[in-house]
Amino acid sequence: MTTMNKDLTGHLDFFFKPRSVAVVGASTNIFKWGSFLLVHMIHGKFAGNLYPVNPKESEILGLKVYKSVKDIPGPVDLALIIVPVKAVPGAIEDCIAKGVPAAVVITSGFSETGAQGRELEDKLMQRAREGGMRIIGPNTMGILSAAGNLSATGAPVFPHSGSVSMISQSGNLGTQMMAFAEDQGLGIQKFIGTGNEGDLDTCDLLDYLAQDPDTSVILLYMEGIDDGRRFLESARNASMRKPVIVLKAGRTDVGRKAAASHTGALGGSKDIFEAAFRQTGVIQAGSPSELIDLACSFANLPLPQGNNIGVITLGGGWGVVTADECAEKGLLLPDLPDDLIRQMDERLPSYWSRGNPIDLVGVVDLEFFTTGLRGLANSESFDAIITLGVVGTDLIVDRSARLGAKYSDMVDEQMADFISQDMANREFVFLSDVNRLIRKTGKPIVSVSLSGGSSRVHRISDSEKVVVFPTPEKAVLALAKLYEYSRFRSRAQQA
Repeated sequence: MTTMNKDLTGHLDFFFKPRSVAVVGASTNIFKWGSFLLVHMIHGKFAGNLYPVNPKESEILGLKVYKSVKDIPGPVDLALIIVPVKAVPGAIEDCIAKGVPAAVVITSGFSETGAQGRELEDKLMQRAREGGMRIIGPNTMGILSAAGNLSATGAPVFPHSGSVSMISQSGNLGTQMMAFAEDQGLGIQKFIGTGNEGDLDTCDLLDYLAQDPDTSVILLYMEGIDDGRRFLESARNASMRKPVIVLKAGRTDVGRKAAASHTGALGGSKDIFEAAFRQTGVIQAGSPSELIDLACSFANLPLPQGNNIGVITLGGGWGVVTADECAEKGLLLPDLPDDLIRQMDERLPSYWSRGNPIDLVGVVDLEFFTTGLRGLANSESFDAIITLGVVGTDLIVDRSARLGAKYSDMVDEQMADFISQDMANREFVFLSDVNRLIRKTGKPIVSVSLSGGSSRVHRISDSEKVVVFPTPEKAVLALAKLYEYSRFRSRAQQA
């Protein structure tokens, strides 16, 4: 297993754990990038010293402004450079003179524009290295890091702190993924928009995150790669340590052409990349939303030891759909063992299905549901569990209660409030039971919500979370990918 150069690791720490940041090109104009970055850093409550740099201003947002990076008192760990392309060389020289070890060059107009832009980019990157400075970018949306509350992107995204880190070869798509993460309760540790990768590239960052103790899951949005052999080595090294989930764009001729004009990336054959992913244990996502779904799963669920799935459902139709999805994804639904049937007969109503899926035939009784769930989870016959029909019931009950209060004298608004809150409390208790069973059995348990929406991480407490999906196919896919990675790790450890 390879290890990363210690000097490069130290340089990358300046990006993600800076004690001081200079915003070169800070602006008073709220519609300019120089304002976006400064506002987002302030709103994100950056823990270190923040220095706006602009030769024409004296104060921005209550902060003293410096004419040049060289005028800033004390050391600067990280520079965020957002000046016109012609001014970037001067900004780089100022940073080198100051001894700034790391810079994120937001400015575009380099290799993505053609040969002339590439020549300028190559010269700048060479000069930065000669001066002892490493660069992310150019042409990037920026970076995020939970360490020190670093919100250095052009988009107003502020996800919870967590253990998922993302490398993205598209800043726009990557920051949209951060917005999805924020909305769906997924905790983020680090985000890096790599831009043109003029200096630091995807493999450098993959190697870094593989060794990062604060990162448990790595997400990667890829359009292309220059050094395929090195990528294989970096990807396998990372996958042996933690899950790596990749969304590979440019799978078609049209997509590859778009990628080339976007960041200058080299696309490559879809079949070659898929073979590389299988070989290295990388988990492939099929869409942006699937990438976040899988991140929610891998960050918050244990790996299954096998592919035997137990299902409990409020209604038969969902059970049938789930069974089909499991069969198509290589998961098995074994029959219930006789001892479990006898145990359930003592606790469940006489009309329960006595099969897998366990069908409760539309009876919304959380005690019955929890009984069936515990039976499945505690049985050695099942490696993972899917529940369908409890989560989201609170919204249906709330709607029914509101309609009842509107059209019937039997229920008023106060009674509707009580009924809705009572059902919400019951749902929280159920999810708490799910969390306890996951911790007790070490098995992944996922729920499907009646209310639809998006996949979501529900927080039982700061350290305890459960994953809920809006559809059976998303739940099944998550378990299938967890099992796929579990098999890779098992085979790799035995080799």
